[in-house]
Amino acid sequence: MQNVEINRSKLFLVIPLFFFVSFTNDTSFTGKNFSFKDEVLNRINQVRTQGCNCGKVFMPPVAPVVWNEKLATAAAKHAQDMANQHYFSHESLNGDQIRNRFEKVGYGTTGFQRYVIGENIAQGQQSIEQVNRELFKSESHCKNLMNPAFKEVGAYVYNYYWVEDFGGRYPFYSNQADK
Repeated sequence: MQNVEINRSKLFLVIPLFFFVSFTNDTSFTGKNFSFKDEVLNRINQVRTQGCNCGKVFMPPVAPVVWNEKLATAAAKHAQDMANQHYFSHESLNGDQIRNRFEKVGYGTTGFQRYVIGENIAQGQQSIEQVNRELFKSESHCKNLMNPAFKEVGAYVYNYYWVEDFGGRYPFYSNQADK
């Protein structure tokens, strides 16, 4: 997992991992009405809205996250990069960190009072159900998934590499939140 909170001049960094999945033997990915985005959101938000234990710490219910296409694009690019270049890390081989990857896809910080970003990565899981079950069992990943500061998520899986990117941007003015 990786978290970064920027409050004007302060930087906060925490690193847990996310998830990795393949669709090879999972018929849920081949169904006519299957939606990756909806399945990811449903599985995460079901737990977020009920609360759960992350390790020995109970995390109370928090608001659901919504899908963000820019975060999904950042997740896709990182999952593909890890798979194609055969590594597993929050830091890309070119030195990019999560903040760099988010900025490259337009998930910006200009005009925001503060923002929080995070990432979970995982490798080898066969389904969204499996990856989420394993992530919620990991204390640091679970805390990322249950972080009330996160308002948005984007996820992607490529060749058994899962990436889930989170964000929470807090504007100076309420009409800037969607930019």
